[in-house]
Amino acid sequence: MSKPVKIILLVASLVGILFWFNKAGYFHSEPKSAHQLTVKATENGIDGWGYDIYEDSTLIIQQPYLPGIPGTTGFQSEDLALKTGELVINKLQKGIFPPTISPSELDSLGVQLPSPPPSR
Repeated sequence: MSKPVKIILLVASLVGILFWFNKAGYFHSEPKSAHQLTVKATENGIDGWGYDIYEDSTLIIQQPYLPGIPGTTGFQSEDLALKTGELVINKLQKGIFPPTISPSELDSLGVQLPSPPPSR
C-alpha cells in the first residue's frame, strides 16, 4: 500500500472514531447540577433579616447578617435579604465559588451599609 493511501485510511479511521464518540455523547457536557437552589429569608433575632440557601432540602449557606461587612447588622427588609440571596444563587450557578458579595454589590441592590465607627 502506498503512503498516500495509508494516510487517507488513517484520516478516515480517525474521522469515523470521532463521529462515533460524538454520537455516543462523549463530547457533550452534562449540566453542572440538576439540584434546585432556593433562598429563604429569615429574621435574625437581633436587628433585621438574613437568608438561607438550600440545595434541594439541604441547607448549604446560612447568612444571618450582611455578608462582607464586619459586625452583626442584618438586612433592613425581607426583600433585600432575598435579593442578595438570589445574587448568591446566581453566582453559584455560574460556578463562582465562594460566592462572595462585595459592599458595592450590596449598595447596588439598595442595601444601606452601616456607618463605620468613629476613629479615635
